[in-house]
Amino acid sequence: MFKDRVSPSRMGIALAAALLLLGVPALSGAAAPTQVDCSLAFTNSPAEDSCTASSITVSGEQCRVRAYCETGYNNDTRVDTVTVPLSDVDDLNNCSGYLTVGSCSG
Repeated sequence: MFKDRVSPSRMGIALAAALLLLGVPALSGAAAPTQVDCSLAFTNSPAEDSCTASSITVSGEQCRVRAYCETGYNNDTRVDTVTVPLSDVDDLNNCSGYLTVGSCSG
């Protein structure tokens, strides 16, 4: 009745291989962000108040944000692009038209 049973070690190897192929983060490392993840994070950033994103994509395992940002001078805008980890996107600020992680200096 149990002659065709798969050994536990082979079952474990097959399961681990299947999970890696499916991209399960617990076994294959941290999952790369999606475009939706990056877009939602930008929506929650301080930069979103004075920048309009023209493109938000994933580049490798990071978010690439291209936006038109107000410079604070004569209603001018500047186009800037940054590539940052997903964890930094919601900390993007508009610093005189430049997208910057963290607070503006100077």
